[in-house]
Amino acid sequence: MAEEPSSLIPQGLQGGAPVRLSSLEHAQAFYQELVPFRIDPLDRQPFGWALRATALGQIALLRCRHDGAVRMSGPGDPDLFVLTLPTRGGGEAGPLGRPFPLAAGRSAVIVASTAISSRVDDGFGAIQLMIPRARLAHALAAFLGTDLPTTLDIAPEIDIEAGGGAALARLLSFAADEAGRPVSVLGTPLVAFDLAEAVLRQILFGLSHNHVARLHELSRPAEPHYLRQAEEFLDANVDRPVSSVELAKQVGVGVRALQLAFRRYRNSTPQRFVRERRFELARRRLVAGVGPTVTDVALASGFEHLGRFSVEYRARFGESPSETLRRHTR
Repeated sequence: MAEEPSSLIPQGLQGGAPVRLSSLEHAQAFYQELVPFRIDPLDRQPFGWALRATALGQIALLRCRHDGAVRMSGPGDPDLFVLTLPTRGGGEAGPLGRPFPLAAGRSAVIVASTAISSRVDDGFGAIQLMIPRARLAHALAAFLGTDLPTTLDIAPEIDIEAGGGAALARLLSFAADEAGRPVSVLGTPLVAFDLAEAVLRQILFGLSHNHVARLHELSRPAEPHYLRQAEEFLDANVDRPVSSVELAKQVGVGVRALQLAFRRYRNSTPQRFVRERRFELARRRLVAGVGPTVTDVALASGFEHLGRFSVEYRARFGESPSETLRRHTR
């Protein structure tokens, strides 16, 4: 069922025609319809914005390019999620006082705040998505099969190099590219509606927020019993090597079936599962002061390469194993 077109798009951008703003005053007046904010230049480059907007149902999709580095700040709108996906250059955006990096090909930011601030470099380009909080909340409630949630807190920083963030970035890039075509599939309302639904689903299922675990729990098909048996066996033998052949024989399935089960239901492999468990075990032993040395803990937790263990431990926990042990044995 098609939705009413988005009312978030400023009057001057409705219809999908590109617009160029060549002065700060013009830009600020133009955006008063959308999210009022102040624009301050950060260099002496001539100011300019090129903009194109498309409505995907109640969602507004904008593609923009900035000439001249600027800082933007304003009251924001707590009833609106604004996602910025950099396509060129960099900067930062987020709630006032808590900026997150914007970097083309690396990171995007989604915010819904009463006070926002952003800074973009000269030549910065981006795809922006503007979603009413109520629209996203209704979609979430439909997936959960519950009343509207009282809160929806999405982690502001989005990794677009892998996982759900990368998939969302590809989806938005397709939508923005298609919107710029003289003859676009988005001209068909039902197609635009389906694409908007796909964007909402990817945000809810692919990004980190306070309801995502429940969503995945509800959507996950029943997992095979041997997967849990394999995990229990690995947990019981985490301090010694266990081959794929031994593990598969222990739970009564083939090696290939076991590997597929780990990949499908855990997004992992048996080897990666064991490694994660070993780091958790080593961390608990170091915190408990069991040792007496880091080498003893590492070997007892199943690690053979001590140098690699120390490097990966620091990357995971933000401190070296010796720092953890020292901190808890004072």
